[in-house]
Amino acid sequence: MSEYKSSLDQAEILRLAILRSIANPSKPTPPSLASLFGPASSPQPSSLLGLLGSMAAMPPALLKSVRTPRKVFFSFHYDDIIRVNNVRNIREFQDGTSIESQAFYDRSLWESSKRANPESLKQLIREGIKHSSVVCVLIGRNTWERPWVRYEIGRSVIENKGLLAVDLNGVRHHRDLCPDIRGPNPLDYMAVGKMHDGTFRLFEFTQSGWVRYGNYLHAVSLPHYLPMPQVDYVTPLSRGTIRYDFAQQQGAKNLGAWTSLAATMARR
Repeated sequence: MSEYKSSLDQAEILRLAILRSIANPSKPTPPSLASLFGPASSPQPSSLLGLLGSMAAMPPALLKSVRTPRKVFFSFHYDDIIRVNNVRNIREFQDGTSIESQAFYDRSLWESSKRANPESLKQLIREGIKHSSVVCVLIGRNTWERPWVRYEIGRSVIENKGLLAVDLNGVRHHRDLCPDIRGPNPLDYMAVGKMHDGTFRLFEFTQSGWVRYGNYLHAVSLPHYLPMPQVDYVTPLSRGTIRYDFAQQQGAKNLGAWTSLAATMARR
């Protein structure tokens, strides 16, 4: 990291080290744009503090960034709304004094989705994400295949927002009273590819393999949390983002810190 020593402060060097360890721990060969291989798996840290170490040992600038409240856009499949509301309403039973309980704001648009036509809903999504710092994908059994979820993930890249994924399957449904099947990570199915002209474009994984994302064909910036793809290759978004488990990793306590870390990784 000698090339960074003269221009980056301690907090930024630590942030880059964290980012690199998350995004590309084993330097896997990226999948080709034309390949039929499945998406790569995402990293799954056992806990936030297991990833970062003690907050007390973090440089003040990075610690301040992780503690900074963020506006969060929740992306999810409407069929999971009961479990989603367990996440969206956690502030109702927080005491309001911890960092985590103050560290996110709900900007989800599910209330409007029932009455909006597709173009109107796209506009609502664009506005919601534009005024947020982070997109948090709440994962249920079939979230990975939902077109609106992919649209929201794509917009997070277009708008240079932080991005993370949180499993909902461990949250008990009030009717079934049991966990659900763990779904695939939607961030495995969206990617950024590098073209021959040096620009970056959005891709999605379909039955035909990796194809250009039809809802946005313009160039995008490579997210700060992603490793650089080779020309004619893609890097799935899961390579540089973190997937958490809301039930197993105490999401009611830690969600604010998770979203703040995602924003920090994206330099928000």
